[in-house]
Amino acid sequence: MDELFTLIYKSYGLVGILVISPVVACIYIWRENKALHLATARQIAASHERVASALQQRVTDAQSITNKLVEIVSEQAAVNKETNLALDRLETKLAVLKVRS
Repeated sequence: MDELFTLIYKSYGLVGILVISPVVACIYIWRENKALHLATARQIAASHERVASALQQRVTDAQSITNKLVEIVSEQAAVNKETNLALDRLETKLAVLKVRS
């Protein structure tokens, strides 16, 4: 790059340097923009990965809670069934006692 400046300076003088400077500035800005874009893309990808892992953890937690609730409901249903059977037997016994008296 320095050789190019030296060549232009020797050929066209200071005016040549001033004429070519916007092109050099555009190239520099383009390279910096490209590097900034890549860094931003990496940060966005990392953010997406963190969000995805958090959502996956939420799904896992929700499944765990749902399984626990299903266990509790099935236990409660079993208890209710046993209670109903006991109440039916008690009703039968009371009916027998009522008939005898």
